[in-house]
Amino acid sequence: MLTEILGPDVVAQLTPPRVYVHLALLFYVVGFLTRDELILRAQVLAGTLFYILYYYFIADVPLWEAILGSVAIAAANIYSSIIIIRERSTIGMSATEKALYEKFHTLRPGHFRRIMKKAEWLHVDADTVLLEKDRAVDKLFYVRTGDVELSRGGKTAMLESGHFLGELAFLKGTTASATVTAKDGAEVIIWDQATLKKIMEKSPVISNAIVALFNEDLATKLLASWPEDKSS
Repeated sequence: MLTEILGPDVVAQLTPPRVYVHLALLFYVVGFLTRDELILRAQVLAGTLFYILYYYFIADVPLWEAILGSVAIAAANIYSSIIIIRERSTIGMSATEKALYEKFHTLRPGHFRRIMKKAEWLHVDADTVLLEKDRAVDKLFYVRTGDVELSRGGKTAMLESGHFLGELAFLKGTTASATVTAKDGAEVIIWDQATLKKIMEKSPVISNAIVALFNEDLATKLLASWPEDKSS
């Protein structure tokens, strides 16, 4: 009946294995029209699998060279998809890293991992000076736990954890505006300025995310620091 309605040529095109090549092309086209890279790769992977089926069934003997080529493309696609998924998720992070990532909310998980690979973790066993007023700064600090003391112009103020230190010097290349001392028991994360700047130069997305963090942090510290200055 279908042959009488559509004709033998059309029916042949709609019958496997020829239908596989049409489905493969459909998935490829839909994928390339998709903006989300992960969805695009999923569509291309589906199309590749249909191409493999087509190459297997279209001839009396499977077209092994074409099949192997398609398998290689599928494998590369799967590998790239896994990287994208990891870049977008916190899978594999420890509980400590996940808690810290929540503080770095402007960064994608993959970008967070990238900058944390360059970080040094310091547990302070005794009061330690991190920055000295009017001295050059070559490090960026983040206080994960504990307190730090700010000292400037004969005045002191305590700053709780969850803040960056040296970010203005990092952005503007200036000297430290205050002496900063990490108190006993604090845990501080440290980046080399030059190393972090290279990462930011290579990735505008990371750069914008870090600057956004700095802006949020500065606004918070203006309210928390130097309380004796608010009445002036």
